[in-house]
Amino acid sequence: MPKQLQKKTTESPANQAPESTSHLQTRPFADSITQTASGVVSNVGHNFGNIGVQASSKEVIQAKGGKDDESVASGSAPEAVAQVDLNQLAKDNPLSFLNNQCQGKWEEARQYYRQEKITKETMLFLVDFRGQMVGDKSKLVQEVVAQTSEYVKAKNQNLEKQNGLEAGSLGEPKPVKFSAPGSQSPTSDIDYNLKGDGTEFAVKIFNQLFKQQFGYEAGTFFDVNVYSKDFLPDVFSPGNDVGVKKSTAKKNQELIDNFNDPEKQKNLSPQEKEKAEKLKSQQGTEKDPTKVRAGKGAKEFELQSGFDAMDVIGQEIYSLVKMQMYMSIEEWQAYRINAVDGLGAESPIKKEMEEKFDYAEMKYRKYLETIVKGIDKSIPQDELKKLSIAQLKQKREEAEHKEFDKTLAAHNRAYEEKLLEIEELRNEIKVINAQILQNPKNVEQLQAQAQMLAQTVKAMINESLTYANEAYLTEGGVAHVVGTKQIKANLTFSADQYVQAFNENIGDAFKELTRHETDGHGYAAVKAGKYIHRAANEAKHYGQQANEDVQKLDPDRKMNKLGKELESVKNAGKASEANDTGLQIVKKILNVDQPKTDDVKQELQGFAKRVTQSYNLKKHNQE
Repeated sequence: MPKQLQKKTTESPANQAPESTSHLQTRPFADSITQTASGVVSNVGHNFGNIGVQASSKEVIQAKGGKDDESVASGSAPEAVAQVDLNQLAKDNPLSFLNNQCQGKWEEARQYYRQEKITKETMLFLVDFRGQMVGDKSKLVQEVVAQTSEYVKAKNQNLEKQNGLEAGSLGEPKPVKFSAPGSQSPTSDIDYNLKGDGTEFAVKIFNQLFKQQFGYEAGTFFDVNVYSKDFLPDVFSPGNDVGVKKSTAKKNQELIDNFNDPEKQKNLSPQEKEKAEKLKSQQGTEKDPTKVRAGKGAKEFELQSGFDAMDVIGQEIYSLVKMQMYMSIEEWQAYRINAVDGLGAESPIKKEMEEKFDYAEMKYRKYLETIVKGIDKSIPQDELKKLSIAQLKQKREEAEHKEFDKTLAAHNRAYEEKLLEIEELRNEIKVINAQILQNPKNVEQLQAQAQMLAQTVKAMINESLTYANEAYLTEGGVAHVVGTKQIKANLTFSADQYVQAFNENIGDAFKELTRHETDGHGYAAVKAGKYIHRAANEAKHYGQQANEDVQKLDPDRKMNKLGKELESVKNAGKASEANDTGLQIVKKILNVDQPKTDDVKQELQGFAKRVTQSYNLKKHNQE
């Protein structure tokens, strides 16, 4: 580390803002939404009227002639709630509806929708309202962007002074962009993948302002998750479309080729020559006229490959952590045993795999200890160390069931803390790059230091994402799902990255199967459908990259068919109908008489075993 960097402050920036930005933590947030939201949402299609969180559900019910009963106001008695018009309550006062009928949980609103207690129109009304409160154009988000911009400017100025850099050498900060690709269905969440400078600070400020305004974590009240910059570069942000239509690219290339050929150039008109010269000058730039766009809104960028073999192993280990998160202890142990089954007791491949499983369990244990401690700070650290992974997992799950918002708060605070560490490292890299430009001495040494810091940042991103709410943890998982599936980017993946994504989607499939089993085994399968389908596609692409027989990984493409058909009914009308359809699909494709979620999990276990063994055998033989 350069001597200049040793002068930097040791406190995290969100705990102590730079001198010139100390006002950011206490700056009042625009117009208080909780006082009245009518001014915020009056310009949208729906008229939300005067919304004040002080208006109780009881008052609304009385106004409508409903029962004057505390249990109705609190939403604690389903029979009482059924006597009121939930659709009207939601439309008259969505904030009160969410606070009282839904106990501050967006998931409760979804549950009303699944159980057909509110209509699709009402659910979409609530989704629209959510967008006005926390959409990318909302006052809350714009305030976060403004505060982050001021913070980064002041931080850069301090870093320049501390490290003897010329004023302005760290450049103007790129504004934070709130990008939320993905589904817009009635039951979808909002996942903001932030880009720009200061995204680590922006996550903390967003969470703070949201809690001040609504009294809950954003993931609880609106199912909104905010993620800092991860493995995807800023050029990936929506709005930077790259390339042209395939037919246009072909015509442009033909014109350039004709221009470059002396004989063919003679047949070109002056206008065609002028156009060809312009097109030629743009080749190799962001406006390359011969680059083919992948599709509507597609983006292209170079996916950062692993720094070394240890980075690739590290990514795989975190994909295994994701599987542990959503498998039961018994399911995880079954996967471990199945994955090495048949390899032989003395097989070096088996030993390598067991070592990775052990590391994954160490990482998972650290995650559990952090969250359990965050939920109950009174637990002594030495007592935590005495608990088994099964006991820690049980404590976390019990807390999530009883106090969801408190559990989510523990996750968010741990995520924010890790992000501050990442921000400090990224600032060090910024300073080194500025030093190289300002005084290009010891360039190789400084570049090596920056490279080491970048490797550390990448590993810390993996760790930080374990604490983020329902995030993908690996480079392969983030890029394949957020990149190719949601933002429609042109990406080239390695076999390693496909396996990372595969493991994560297997984990997410288990999550949905377990979480929604009480809503119906067929409905749970439908909810897991998109993850099964993604995993099947990733297995196929892995097989193609690794020269592995895809038929061996997914015989008769059974898992692909299962995932594809289940995903196709995910948003199909009533939850009861989705359950019936899901049961029929599982029965048909898996050939079982009385389909259960365990039938799907058993197939996933076998699928995961085949891919895991294939991948590790291939990697060992390559070495």
